[in-house]
Amino acid sequence: MIVTRLLGLKRLRSTLIIPFVLQLTAAIGLVSYIYFQSSQKVVHDLSSQLRNELTARIEGELQSYFTSPHNINQLNAAAFIEGDLDFQQAKNVHQMLQQFQFTPFLFSIYCGTEQGEFLGVGTKEPGGQVYLQTLSSQTNYRFHYYNLDSQGNRLSFVADDGPYDPRQRPWYKAALKAQKPTWSEIYLDFGTLLPTITAVRPVYDSQGNSLGVCATDVSTPTEFRHFLANLHIGKTGQAFVIDQDGQIISSSTDEPLTVGQGDKAHLILAVESHDPLIRDTARFIQEKFGHFSQIQRSQDLNFRSNNQQYFVQILPFQDPYGLDWLIVVTIPEADFMAQIYADHYYALTLMVIALGLAIALGILTAQRITRPILRLTAASQAIASGQLEQHIPPSSIVELNILDQSFNTMAAQLNDTFNQVKLREKEREDLIIAYSRFIPQDHLSLLNRESITNIHLGDHVEREMSVLFSDIRDFTRLSEQMTPEDNFQFINDYLSWMNPAILENNGFIDKYIGDGIMALFAHSPDDAVKAGIGLLERLVQYNQRRVT
Repeated sequence: MIVTRLLGLKRLRSTLIIPFVLQLTAAIGLVSYIYFQSSQKVVHDLSSQLRNELTARIEGELQSYFTSPHNINQLNAAAFIEGDLDFQQAKNVHQMLQQFQFTPFLFSIYCGTEQGEFLGVGTKEPGGQVYLQTLSSQTNYRFHYYNLDSQGNRLSFVADDGPYDPRQRPWYKAALKAQKPTWSEIYLDFGTLLPTITAVRPVYDSQGNSLGVCATDVSTPTEFRHFLANLHIGKTGQAFVIDQDGQIISSSTDEPLTVGQGDKAHLILAVESHDPLIRDTARFIQEKFGHFSQIQRSQDLNFRSNNQQYFVQILPFQDPYGLDWLIVVTIPEADFMAQIYADHYYALTLMVIALGLAIALGILTAQRITRPILRLTAASQAIASGQLEQHIPPSSIVELNILDQSFNTMAAQLNDTFNQVKLREKEREDLIIAYSRFIPQDHLSLLNRESITNIHLGDHVEREMSVLFSDIRDFTRLSEQMTPEDNFQFINDYLSWMNPAILENNGFIDKYIGDGIMALFAHSPDDAVKAGIGLLERLVQYNQRRVT
């Protein structure tokens, strides 16, 4: 392991598994990334299409809401000029009643005169019963409500809302100021305190003198708000309409559009809305453009808030009579991405499972490949350490099986060869031992050779040395008196008794000649003399031992 790390080597299993896992992980990651990016693009496109569709629907609805009132005013102004409206007796409101019945989103239809008179039809609250509304000298210029029959005739008295002067109302002043059909500013209706906008049309006689103003009230929180609330704006999306000052005209929420009480009541600003989505969107628009009046064309935007992505569509709504509002649709990305996130998570989970299975399969495959190789490696190392009797079981992989068989054959041949070498080595050692009986090791040392096998023909060394010869006197006669067995035992016993005297004095026996000894002394002649004296002393001891 240490050698592997030092050399920077890698195991076969890691080499097989790691690239496979990396490639598979990269492929899965790339597919996931492409899928997620394409999903986001599709979501953006779908969101843009939905927002465009929603803003177009809202714009169409607004146009239907805010076109009819001016047409109604034109008809009533013509009746006003012709004298068909009886302000004193509160008659001839059949036309207004029909207009009101066929246009359900209206709040009131009426005309006011320069004399402070008022005649019209309307409700006391959105969606309520329709009453005749009149104010003249006959009512002491107090605002009265009367029941009506189906023909628009006045019936019984209903209520008195107190003094009222139409000439002081915002709608009347706006018409005289513009001197043409226009819209009043959004105001709070004096009776309902609901945000109201009025389509107004000044009425002039043939000489251009002002006769009064015909008007139609549109109460924005009613029908139009129901329309916005019923739009399918994703799951949590919102739509709202604001004026150039950022006041909320209407929205798809149920949030009150006014704050304050009585005369201090006013429309809420979008940037102060209690609905977080409307508030954050309005603040984003204000920060981006500086002021709402700067937006003159459709905008397709997005922003982040509270770690959420939001899509915003802004569409200016304008008409020939002076309306200048902004239609805003905001949809959280999560409304579209929730299912995609869920699908992506599910797909990612499947991919992770597939990756795990692939890794497990890769590990099993790598093990199947590496196990025979590891066995082969272990057997090779065993042979290298001298354990030649190795046999590898067959592999199920054809190529590795062929390699195993070849290795087994090689190992068997190597073992046979090694055994033969060992046999020859043993024979060689036996031969050397046999030679050593005839050629002393000291003789080889003089020739600077370690073994008889190292001697070559012609090897020689020239040195001065002393030679000692010794033999048994009258040995022939003695040997004739002994049996061959006794003779052999005597000679061996004698020579073994004499040898130490030579070896102790730095000499060695060159050869035995029957009972004779030839000894060589390479160091000093004194050694040979001392050895001779030693032989005589040991001979005395030998003879005494033989006698006893």
